[in-house]
Amino acid sequence: MAEAAAWYDERVGGLGDRFLLETEAAFARIDQKPSTGSPWKHRRLPEGVRRMFVRSFPYSAVFILEPRVIVVALAHARRRPGYWVKRLSEV
Repeated sequence: MAEAAAWYDERVGGLGDRFLLETEAAFARIDQKPSTGSPWKHRRLPEGVRRMFVRSFPYSAVFILEPRVIVVALAHARRRPGYWVKRLSEV
């Protein structure tokens, strides 16, 4: 998160702060109502993986609901797809 915020701030002053605010808002939506996260259906993923999109930025918070709500990654929509998949076996 910090690296992405710094990257955005280098391009446009204050944009990194906006990225952090939007990311925190996505986390808050997960905390308040996790079932609103979109199920992420893919042959490489076990059932139960969801994502909550970060508004205005190409990121999503990837999370699971069982055994409890756990955010697995803050993933860029196009960079290093699936780098976080191995983390699912660790929770």
